[in-house]
Amino acid sequence: MKNKNLDIHKKLVKALESRQLETAENLINEGLKNDDNDALLHSYQGNLYGLKHDFSNAAKSHQKALELEPVVERHEWHKNNISLCITLLGEQLLTKGEHSDAKECFTKAISLFPLARSFQQLGHINYLEDDLESSFSNLDKAEELNDKLHTIYLTRGLCFFKNNKHDECETNLLKCIELNPAEINALIVLSKFYTLKGDLDKSIEHLNSAQ
Repeated sequence: MKNKNLDIHKKLVKALESRQLETAENLINEGLKNDDNDALLHSYQGNLYGLKHDFSNAAKSHQKALELEPVVERHEWHKNNISLCITLLGEQLLTKGEHSDAKECFTKAISLFPLARSFQQLGHINYLEDDLESSFSNLDKAEELNDKLHTIYLTRGLCFFKNNKHDECETNLLKCIELNPAEINALIVLSKFYTLKGDLDKSIEHLNSAQ
């Protein structure tokens, strides 16, 4: 059974990389008929759901992979996949304005496997809730895990803006743009920031960059 699925695994990797979703789905179904306890196959199924933006089922498939995984060294990898899928589900909910459910997703993701992205998004919700102390704390944790994640500095800049700490706000927003010059939200906030400071030249410069 396992030897039969080895060839399916190789074909699946190519299908997923080239976004041939129907082919990937057929391969997964074929593989599961051979061995429905194939942990790697369930993980690939999670990747397929992820490509379809079905992060709820993606997380379930990765959870199944974790439960079936005989190689202990791979457990952390599966947990990382589960946490990422739950975080992405939270981001979908956040976009829809469902803040409470999104917050629950980010909190659960962190409890399973802490990712910088999860902490940053939780910090962003804290910012929206005016809980700046919790926001700063979660953003610090995110930075410890990945100091190159530009959205950390965007959210932190927004927090400092709310706190009327202009120097710290400017520093973080500029750091965000340094890491990702295409971050429109940071450019817009900086434009507003410089307008309030009376520096219209810089305000217009950043506003033009956002267009």
